[in-house]
Amino acid sequence: MILERWLETLSDQERNEHPLGRYVLGTGFVRSAEALSQVVRDRLAYVCAMIACERVGDLAALARSRLPHSSNAHQDGEQSGDGSSAWQCSLTRQDSQTPPAVRYLTHADGTVEFTGMGVYKAPSKPRR
Repeated sequence: MILERWLETLSDQERNEHPLGRYVLGTGFVRSAEALSQVVRDRLAYVCAMIACERVGDLAALARSRLPHSSNAHQDGEQSGDGSSAWQCSLTRQDSQTPPAVRYLTHADGTVEFTGMGVYKAPSKPRR
C-alpha cells in the first residue's frame, strides 16, 4: 500500500525529486496500526510513503518531530550510538485532541523502520 500511495500521490517529476527510499515494517508496527480503529489504512499508507520519500517537511498538514531514542542515546536524546534517530509524524492535523502518529527510526544507511503507532506528542521546548 505504501508504494501504491507514493505512485498515486506524486507526479513523475515529483517521484524523480522524491524517490521512495528503503523502508521496513518493524515487528509491532502492523499490530499497533490495526489496534487504532480510527486510522484509515489509506491515510496511514500515505503518511508512510511521504516519510519514506522524505517529503514530510514539505507538507504543512503533517507535523514531524524527533523523539528521545530508547537505547544507546547520546546526551541530546535524539540519536543513538548506531546512528539511528527516532521520529514521530502525525496522521492528522495537530489541532485535533489526540492526533495519532506514526513512530519510526531513520537508520544511518537511510533506511526508515516504521516501529509503531501512538499519540502525537508535541516537542518539548528547550529550557533556558
